[in-house]
Amino acid sequence: MTRSMGYLGNKDAYVSLFWLLIMQVIVALSTYLIATSMKYITTDLDTAYFYMGLFVISLFVVYFPSAISSIYLERWKISSQKSYISNFTFLNFGKRYLDRQKYKDEHEGWVTTESILLYDEATESIYQILGTALNTLLSIIMVSLILDVSILLWYLLAICLVTVIKIFSKKKIEANASLVQNKRSAVISSLSRMWVNTISGSPQTFDNWQKSFTKNSENWKQRAASNELFLMCISSFSAMSALIILCTGNILYLTGLNSPEAIAVFVVTLPRQVQIMQNTFRFFDNYLKWIGISQKMQNLDQHLELKVEDASQYIKLNHISVNGSQFDSIDAVKAFINNKPNGRFTITGKNGAGKSTLLRSLVEGEKYVFVPSSFRDLEFTNLRGNASSDGESVRKLLDSIHHLEDIDTLYLDEWDASLDIDNKARMHAEVRELAEKKRIIEVVHG
Repeated sequence: MTRSMGYLGNKDAYVSLFWLLIMQVIVALSTYLIATSMKYITTDLDTAYFYMGLFVISLFVVYFPSAISSIYLERWKISSQKSYISNFTFLNFGKRYLDRQKYKDEHEGWVTTESILLYDEATESIYQILGTALNTLLSIIMVSLILDVSILLWYLLAICLVTVIKIFSKKKIEANASLVQNKRSAVISSLSRMWVNTISGSPQTFDNWQKSFTKNSENWKQRAASNELFLMCISSFSAMSALIILCTGNILYLTGLNSPEAIAVFVVTLPRQVQIMQNTFRFFDNYLKWIGISQKMQNLDQHLELKVEDASQYIKLNHISVNGSQFDSIDAVKAFINNKPNGRFTITGKNGAGKSTLLRSLVEGEKYVFVPSSFRDLEFTNLRGNASSDGESVRKLLDSIHHLEDIDTLYLDEWDASLDIDNKARMHAEVRELAEKKRIIEVVHG
């Protein structure tokens, strides 16, 4: 079991599955009650009516555990994804070097949108598999108790046959699921670049992206379709084989009946037996889908704890200056900055020299705020509300930090990139004022 799958186990899951069990017990009991009433239909009418009454009551009672189970199923989905996100933030908190576009393109879609979809799929799949398994198992037990224990042997034989087919086809199913997942991942990667290629308005880059997206989508579609065909063949063959065995057992049992009551009981159990056969199809189909989901969950694991490469290789100090001075090492830059308790330290240099990477490498201690270029994501108590402009957003941000007494250092990464000339001049004045009481280390645009 992967770590991503481990987050599926939580309180909401156990409550949902507990009430699912109660619901399936009541469903199986209803079959026993109506079949038992048929046993007394010609000998003791009062007893027959009594069991019929209990049967009707069970039809109403079953909705209560069904509703509770469904409610907690929805809670289960959200709790599982929340656990994944909590562990992602715990494992990757402070890994500032990951704030590079290539890491964002590779991982963000999986951690956000895909994790929601996958935990939704996974919980539904587990719920359906266990629900079908419980319904089938309890129905088999009830039918065997009502009719004859020998019926149970035919069901066991059918289950063994399906299990053998599953074992022999498992490797092929997993291999196909892995291929489908790889094609799907390629499409997700293409989609992560859709926004920038669309809004840039560049015909050449958009055409290149569109060709890549179309190719990946077609590959995914073909692989997914062929995999679905293979799964249907395996599922149908398994279910039909089991169906032949179950029909044989029922025919042999029916030929041995010699009383109207016994035949009536058999007829009453037929709908349940038909449902058992249908569940054979459904269970195997759900199991095959789960294999595909488990492959996706394994892929999701790869985006949980991210490894950080040595980012110093991207810093070209010979093309970077801090307040007009150049340094031969990152430690020298730190010593220069730490020499003063307050002040403004501006990192400038050529594009691609690694200014933002240098800024991240300078972060240390605990009494600081790091403001990325997407500063709108930062949340302070008094930063909420709709800002009328980018300048107003920056002003609110600086004002919020100004009043945070436990913060002594502020790291700003191209915070002025979206400001017009007037706002830029005004905000730089506010930064200078803030630098009189705090240490400000910044990368400015341009």
